[in-house]
This record gives sequence, structure tokens and C-alpha cells, in this order.
Amino acid sequence: MSDVIIIGGGPIGSIVGVLLARKGIDVLIIEKQKHPRWKPCGEGLSREGVEILKKNNLYSPVKNLFKNINSISFSILDTCIAFREYDTPIAYTLDRAKFDQALFLYAKEMGAKVREIERVKNIIILEKVQVKTQHNIYKSDVVVGADGVNSIVGKKLYRNWASNEIGFTRVARYRLGNPPQTIKSDTMEYYFIEDGYGWIFPRREKKYLVLNIGVATIDSYKIQRLFDQFIGTVESTKGIKLRGHEIDGKLWGHLLPKEGPCRGTYTNSTLLVGDAGGFVNPLTGGGLKYGTLSAIYAAETIIKFLNNEIESLETYKDKWQKSIKSIFDKSLELRKKLYFIGPSELLKKIQRYPRLKEQLLQSFTRETICENRSKTQSMVV
Repeated sequence: MSDVIIIGGGPIGSIVGVLLARKGIDVLIIEKQKHPRWKPCGEGLSREGVEILKKNNLYSPVKNLFKNINSISFSILDTCIAFREYDTPIAYTLDRAKFDQALFLYAKEMGAKVREIERVKNIIILEKVQVKTQHNIYKSDVVVGADGVNSIVGKKLYRNWASNEIGFTRVARYRLGNPPQTIKSDTMEYYFIEDGYGWIFPRREKKYLVLNIGVATIDSYKIQRLFDQFIGTVESTKGIKLRGHEIDGKLWGHLLPKEGPCRGTYTNSTLLVGDAGGFVNPLTGGGLKYGTLSAIYAAETIIKFLNNEIESLETYKDKWQKSIKSIFDKSLELRKKLYFIGPSELLKKIQRYPRLKEQLLQSFTRETICENRSKTQSMVV
């Protein structure tokens, strides 16, 4: 019997575990895989996301993993429409396998019980919540679903995602020994493509430059073609050979909640955090910062609930709505203006309304530049 069971030992589940264990709460984290394991994603975190880790004493186990990003660019196909460089980092790239493992081990160090290579098969709500795995049956007062977009907690206790609430991504990583000057290790690049967007996130690892390259779209049937076309564009504009040189020799695909937390995030005895709850920015696809915030709000709510300071877990919804909802609403509004109208039409639209470029830059960096002065600036159309 535990006070809280967390399903999913990724970074968000581990953060909930850390925060609860620090307060002496009996918490169990169940992870279906064995760390270290890589999760397909962009491997980036905003400066504000790092500040949130620092503020909540979550930074020390991961502090050596961050690589500085000091500039950002946006392109429509092979045409750069906006570029900006800053005096101090606006974001960071990182190795997700190392990042996830560090936080998981930190949760264990703080006193959380952990189980790896144990997959949850069922969840039953009785007087206590029963969590059944292939090996055991565990019981608790509260269950936290931190098990990603395909969350068993979300599916069984809330509902499946609707087809229009999910996006599709394809991502690969490449290790370059002699990167060309067309790629900068401190520049994060975004591209508008047909029916979606693409990215290049660089990370310097010793003598190598690791590139995280991917695309996102709402059309699952087009995802592979769009990825192939995007890789072709990157190869031709950067003067490099990528195809056939993927790390691990493979491409990765994953689903992405694209409408925010729209299917419910709490019941009388359960909470959803991170991707499982839809805490992913609808414009940028960024989930680490908002997932971390959801973990913090979940832990705060659970502590008060177990201490009988509040009668229900509904406070969790109040917390994230006050903090996150307006950001997500604005992101959804801007997404409608920028995405999925076709690259040629978007280029014409931005030429007619130059203010869209500034909105774009601010939307992708506003989390990080509150006190950050722009060093150089150039906009090209």
C-alpha cells in the first residue's frame, strides 16, 4: 500500500515523485521500460523551464546536461523569414535519455520507491485505487498518470483522445563529426512546411554535433513523405548528407497532444500530468516546461489532499488553468494563422502582415526573454 502511485517514470512522473517524497509521502513510481531509454522528441527546454527547475530544487541532478541556444530562426521551406540572436541563452538542448534517467534516480534518492520493466495492465477504482501490472497488484489513495500520450490512466479513467486532438511526428538524430558552417551549434531552427512544421535542434557533444531533426503534422498519411521532403531540404540547403546516417539506424514516430488539456485532468482519485494530460504547447509542441508545471501543481494538490486541507483534487485544475490556459489559448489562435495554410500562402501572408513575424518570435521565445536583451536582429523575406 502506498499513498500515491505514479504510472510513468519519465521526467514529469519523476518530478512528482521527488516533490512528494520530500514531504514524507509514501510514493511508488512504476515505469514500463529500463532507464536509460530515449524518448522521441525535440530534446529542448526553454530558459524559463530551466528556471522552474532551479526554483523547485530540481536542477542539481541535470545541471550538466544543458547546451546553450542563443539564437532562433524561422524559415518557410528554404527561405529564411526571421532570425534573432540574444546575449544570453533563450533555450537549451539536452540528451533526453540522460535527462530522464537523472530525474528518475533523483526521485529514488529522495525516497520514492521505483519499479522498472513493469507494465500497468489495468486500473480499478474501489475503496482504494488498484493498479495491476504483469507482476503485482498495488493499492493507493491517489494515482498519477504520467505515462505519456498513450496513457492507460487517461484511456481507462477519462477517454481516448479524439482524432482531431492528436498530431503526428517523425524524428531522427544525426551525429556529425565535421559539421558545415551552415549549421550553428547554438541556433534552434524552425521551418514551416506543407501541413505542419519542422525543426533542427543542435547539441554539441564533445567533438561531435548532434542534430535532432523532425516534423509534425495533423495528417498521419503524409508524415513519412513530409519527413523525407524536409530532410531533402535540409541536405540541400546545409550541404550535408543525412539519409542513412541516423543514430541507432532508425527513424522514430510518436503522437503529440495538439489541443492542450482538453479531455479532463482529474477525478476523485487520479490526476494526469505531462503529455498524458495534454500539457503540450499547441504552437511549439514543447512539453517539458508545461509538464514540469503540471507536476508541481499535481504534487501541491496531492499534499494538501492527503493532509485533509482540501476535500477534492479539483484544486489541480484550478491551478493549471490559472497558470497555463491563457498561454495555450493564444498559442492555438496563432497556430490557426500560421500553420496548415500551405508554405506559399503563408509566405504571402507574412509579406502582407509583417507583424506576424514578431508575433512568431515572441511566441516561441516569450517564455525566455523577459529580461533578455536582443543582441542582433535581422528579418528577411
